[in-house]
Amino acid sequence: MSDPRPPIEVNIESSVPTTTAVAVEEEAELIEDGPKHQLQNKWKFWYFENNKDKSWEDNLRVVSEFSFVEDFWSIYNHIKSASELKTGCSYFVFKDGIKPMWEDPVNRPGGRWLISFDRRLRPQLDNQWLEVVSYWVY
Repeated sequence: MSDPRPPIEVNIESSVPTTTAVAVEEEAELIEDGPKHQLQNKWKFWYFENNKDKSWEDNLRVVSEFSFVEDFWSIYNHIKSASELKTGCSYFVFKDGIKPMWEDPVNRPGGRWLISFDRRLRPQLDNQWLEVVSYWVY
């Protein structure tokens, strides 16, 4: 026996809001990676290589900048650890717009922290560096 009711036509497209390809990609990114966690400030990772033939400023290079927690970890996990740097080389993390130099007006009334480790304790350097950076950035 056949069904006496007429078939019902449903137009699903009319009930779904239209989206652009960009919106779909953004939504997919959020679903895949989750939302990023924005920091209060934008920061820059700097690297200093102690080349006596160059000025302080010429020895400085920006490694990368970040303004999200996830971006910080991406950078941190892809650079050499502090304990692996050559003697005389350093990392700096400064707010965007401030250079790691005494000549920057923001730094004039400031100071610096310098920690020296016995070579046998160098593995502890990485944990100490991470704690100091995390304190200021977060």
